[in-house]
Amino acid sequence: MEEQKKEYKKDVGAIWNKTSVNNKPYKSLSLDLVELQHQGVDLKQEKLNLNIFRNYYKKEGDNQPDYRVYIKEKKEYTNTDDRFTKWVKKDVAPKQEELKEVEDNEIPF
Repeated sequence: MEEQKKEYKKDVGAIWNKTSVNNKPYKSLSLDLVELQHQGVDLKQEKLNLNIFRNYYKKEGDNQPDYRVYIKEKKEYTNTDDRFTKWVKKDVAPKQEELKEVEDNEIPF
């Protein structure tokens, strides 16, 4: 059986924690517009949704960014999706109460 390699999305930007001359912390963002276009983003759109993840692999004094920026992908869910079928079980019939016959002179309490 042939192993499939897991395809990872390439980051489209990075964020660094910096300190100003006045010792005030700020963040510096760098976006790779060429990579955005390569991943199919229309740069003329009004809004771009991005995800930012902390870079836990960074070591102190390393040149790597503190955060990595990725394009947020839209996910569409259908009724064949596992998350949907988890909540809706198609193979289970709804429970029905059994009706018992009661004689006219008995009161069912």
